Amino acid sequence: MELGRTWVAGRGFSDRETERAPGRPWALIVASVLLALIAAWTGVQYTRSADRERRLQAELRQIYQEAETLRSVATQWRDRAMLLQQQASALRLERDALTKRIGEVEAELAGLRGRRGSPPPARR
Repeated sequence: MELGRTWVAGRGFSDRETERAPGRPWALIVASVLLALIAAWTGVQYTRSADRERRLQAELRQIYQEAETLRSVATQWRDRAMLLQQQASALRLERDALTKRIGEVEAELAGLRGRRGSPPPARR
């Protein structure tokens, strides 16, 4: 910039810097290009992360579905095991009752045989 005299309306000539034709604002151009590059890079990264998020959500849904299937199968097996335990317990009680009844019948039979004086029958 150069010092020179310029005409100021109402005051006459004034000493001030005369302006040259403005040059290109290289700092602004470089900053704009950098901003555009950063915006493009951010867009690419956003797209990648959005795709990854969709894949992970789909995988998570599949895992939850498999876990629910396993939970239902485990519940069925637990119910079946409880039923089998109940049946085994009932069969044990029935066996014990029959064993006791057999003992009572054998004792009663031995008592009847003892009164008659007959020998006990041969067992097979």
